[in-house]
Amino acid sequence: MSNPIVIDFMEAERHFVDHSMPVYLALPPEMRGAFITRPFHTESIAVERSPRAGFGDMCYVSSWGDLARVRYTRRPVIFTEHGAGMRFSGHSYAGSPDRPNVVLFLCQNEIVAAANRQAHPYASVVTVGVPKLDPWYELPAKQIGDPPVVVLAFHWDCRATPGTRSAIDHYPDAIHQLRDHAAVSGWRFAAHSHPRIADRVRRECKTAGVPFIEHLDTVFEQADLLIADATSAAYEFASLDRPVLSLNAPWYADEPVRGIRFPWFMPGLVIESPDELCTGATIALEDPPLYAEIRRAAVEEVYPLRGGSSERAAQAIQDFVKAC
Repeated sequence: MSNPIVIDFMEAERHFVDHSMPVYLALPPEMRGAFITRPFHTESIAVERSPRAGFGDMCYVSSWGDLARVRYTRRPVIFTEHGAGMRFSGHSYAGSPDRPNVVLFLCQNEIVAAANRQAHPYASVVTVGVPKLDPWYELPAKQIGDPPVVVLAFHWDCRATPGTRSAIDHYPDAIHQLRDHAAVSGWRFAAHSHPRIADRVRRECKTAGVPFIEHLDTVFEQADLLIADATSAAYEFASLDRPVLSLNAPWYADEPVRGIRFPWFMPGLVIESPDELCTGATIALEDPPLYAEIRRAAVEEVYPLRGGSSERAAQAIQDFVKAC
């Protein structure tokens, strides 16, 4: 192209950067605009980029918050979800009508794509998978550790709607319970959380003498079993074909079922109460064939395209630009 379209990326938080950086790097250099984020979320990127970086023709975002920030630039926007594509009521989830300026949706799966097509019939919608996970699909399957590593992870307690909440208040002693059970069972145990609840979980870990894992990549590197609530991390971990124990909570039942969430497409064994936690963890770690089959079926729905997603997303962007 003699006058290539330049795309600026705007991502306020580290976990958004994880989703969009692979797409940025997969674009041709002449299309790479500025990558705008907080300095502590990413190192300086020493790559070739357009001399018009920062003055791009389009924006790329992967969260509703960043979409709200760029709407006043009045530039066309490329939008992708930064999770598994759970659907809830409210403005910030797949299929919401509140998507100002979005002309191209890059989706993880056809569930999300169908919701976006229905809500935005005049936008382009392409299913590309999850670029963030590309490197993990290239690695050999992880063998269970000796001792096995069990990690507990909580989503942040977003009160936008019941389905977005954390289960941490339903399992208030989970860190202590699992610490004691791990000691008896010969496991290594650690905890992780969404960045927005990390201070609380980090404090509880310190009180319990349990390691807190800061970054999800480290969880992927180390864990043999992930115990988690309604967080996309559970689906990402399951897509590596490792067992997940899902923590249900009473308030999840108050959320209308719209797709990927409790009780549909769960990536393995589900428990309902703290009394089931330790027994459930023991069973899940053994990965019985029934729960492995449930996990793989869920992954096929949520992540049907595994690997090559960065290139697929970059190609979808180039195809859109050419067509327009």
